[in-house]
Amino acid sequence: MNFKSGSNLKLTAVLSCTVLASIAFWIYYPSLTGLAQWDDGTEIFKNNWILKDTLSWHIWISSSGPDYQPLKTTIEWLLYHLWNAHVTVFHGTSIVLHVASGLLIWKIASRFNLASSWLAGLLFIIHPLSVSTVAWIAELKNTLSLPLLLLAIDQFLTNDLEDQTEKKISVKALIYFILSLLCKSSGVLFPGFILIYYFWKNNRITKQNFKQILLFSTFAVIIGLITLKLQITEAMPGQTNDTKPLALRVLYTIPLLGSYFLHFIWPFKLAPVYENSINLTTWLVGLTYLGTSIYCYLLGNRLLKTIGVFLLVAGIFLLPVLGLLPMSFLLISLVGDHLAYISLAMWCIGSALGINYIAQSFKRHFSTNTVLLTYAIYLGLCLSFIPESRSYANSYQNSLSLWTRAVSTTPNSWFSLNNLGEAELATHQEAMALTTLERAYHINPNKSEVLINLSEAYLQVRDLKNAIFIAKKAIALEPSNASAHYNLANALAANKDLNDAIGEYKEAEKLEPLSSEFHYNHAVALSELGLLNASIYEFNTCIELNPKAKEAYVNLATLHASLGEWNEASLKYRKVLDLDPEFFEANYGYADCLMALGNASQAIVYYNQALRAQPDHPGVLDGLKQAKQALLLKH
Repeated sequence: MNFKSGSNLKLTAVLSCTVLASIAFWIYYPSLTGLAQWDDGTEIFKNNWILKDTLSWHIWISSSGPDYQPLKTTIEWLLYHLWNAHVTVFHGTSIVLHVASGLLIWKIASRFNLASSWLAGLLFIIHPLSVSTVAWIAELKNTLSLPLLLLAIDQFLTNDLEDQTEKKISVKALIYFILSLLCKSSGVLFPGFILIYYFWKNNRITKQNFKQILLFSTFAVIIGLITLKLQITEAMPGQTNDTKPLALRVLYTIPLLGSYFLHFIWPFKLAPVYENSINLTTWLVGLTYLGTSIYCYLLGNRLLKTIGVFLLVAGIFLLPVLGLLPMSFLLISLVGDHLAYISLAMWCIGSALGINYIAQSFKRHFSTNTVLLTYAIYLGLCLSFIPESRSYANSYQNSLSLWTRAVSTTPNSWFSLNNLGEAELATHQEAMALTTLERAYHINPNKSEVLINLSEAYLQVRDLKNAIFIAKKAIALEPSNASAHYNLANALAANKDLNDAIGEYKEAEKLEPLSSEFHYNHAVALSELGLLNASIYEFNTCIELNPKAKEAYVNLATLHASLGEWNEASLKYRKVLDLDPEFFEANYGYADCLMALGNASQAIVYYNQALRAQPDHPGVLDGLKQAKQALLLKH
């Protein structure tokens, strides 16, 4: 369907759009209810800017994380508060935006008079390379920024078509470009697209062309430098992925580019991270890709030259993530498929151009049926990706399924093994977690995050000696890691080395003072030592940081009750029951408080409430019996 022609075949257009949207929904339906995982917490669900009840304008003049993305953060705040932080809303928004990008790709491809322009949008929507963006909540920034960037491209092309003098600057394109950068700076090399486009069109750059490129480049440089600074100071302080000489890093962009393109042409068994992206295959693919791109671009054939444009532009958009600049993700994996989302759009247009070129060549030598067969084969290849994309999207339902898939694809990735072990711990598969994390430790024994999770696994299986040893090793590697001190404190507390444990809890709280969990376990250790007033103080601190910490209220109430402070204890139990009326310990404890305060009739109500949760609990049954006797004696 050719958008540009203004055809009146609206029904065909509506049906075509419906097909694209339906396919996208079918592919991503399994991930719609996918739980928050990986850095979804840091990005959204534990991001203080988003958790605030009011949207702060300060996000526009400061960072809301390791990047400058104020428009993205604003939209995430709205989604979070308007729909009560429901994950389905975030997933659904990403799917809708992904479809919008597919439609815009269709529109842009149609500008080059392609019979296969709709197929470009289809390929983008169903391609497995897009799954790590669309199914991953944290990459909402990707699905937000790409449609805006595509709108900028479309408006730029519209302006160029309407203004043959090339003197008029497209204000709309500039606005869309800036908005895209405010969601994510990945489109920062859009001026490179403008440069290549003008060379493609005129074989030269005019003064007016240069002015446009300079204007777009000014905003690109500003946002790019802010992002670079935040990556260095916030995302990876004291770390760097630029240890190799610059010449070698430039050389390595070739196999890394090859690795990304290989994932485009053979998108099976994709994973969130990869082990070895620099090998003979990726070198060959990278060199072939560069040679083909340049060769096509330099040819006189207009269609092949256009294919060269989109191949070169796809490579240009990947430049910032090919290891030339500091980037936190590259400390984990040299290749991340979500980083190729813009390039995927360019490749889909390029592939549609390619199949159009093949069809035109066949048309000169073969029958119309052969041309139709060419398009049918291309469509079949596109549709063959659907099961793989759906399977991959399905793995994003939870951390366990995602990292199980990742380990099956990259069995020697310490990062995948570490995340799988963490997921197994979270689902109470302690023995499996220990095995997984020991594998991660043997692959990379010098990663504090592996040691922290391994220490926790040893603690869960009650191997306290190893839990303490590994936690101390984590601290030796990274003394400023609060979680390492916290894990050591928990292991020491389990080993009844309570004084040493309290020292480590204090150290963890110095490093991360806003963690309610740290203060909670610190309070428990103080309570076991008999330091009740200090324990009460820590429980209160925990509650200040997390007003919904039910266990903290219950423990605090128990301490007040042990001191004979029944009114104070009853207030704390009452607070828990306001949060959760069915909470067993709160009903039981509140009933005991009511008995101590002489209110046997109300105590009976809450003993009965506790029995609904645990009908045979001897303490509750005895308390209920005493309450009934007290009520009889009173009457």
